[in-house]
Amino acid sequence: MKSNIKCEAARCLHNCEGACDAAVVHVRHGKLGPNTARCTTYAYKINNAGSRLLMEMGEDMSLGRKDRNDSVKIACGMNDCKFFKDYNCSAEKINVLSPEDTSSGQCNCKTYKP
Repeated sequence: MKSNIKCEAARCLHNCEGACDAAVVHVRHGKLGPNTARCTTYAYKINNAGSRLLMEMGEDMSLGRKDRNDSVKIACGMNDCKFFKDYNCSAEKINVLSPEDTSSGQCNCKTYKP
């Protein structure tokens, strides 16, 4: 699988061997203020009698990508980031941190550069 997003959120439903497999990733302002960016596509698995259910941790839900050779689309609301271009991320790759590794408990975008 090709992915332009390195994901350290191992418990996320979209994490596939350290890479993001969501159809679209949404990056928005974090809850700690305007200088933090977070991935709001994060969701974790719940096993319920073998069913694949989602418990949403952010505002957005994305299904997995159908074409594994395409890059993940990154919708970005961080208009102060140097990679922001028409509500999309122009960075070739981004890195998303695990919520366990941040003081805010969010999946922060490590590539965000104001």
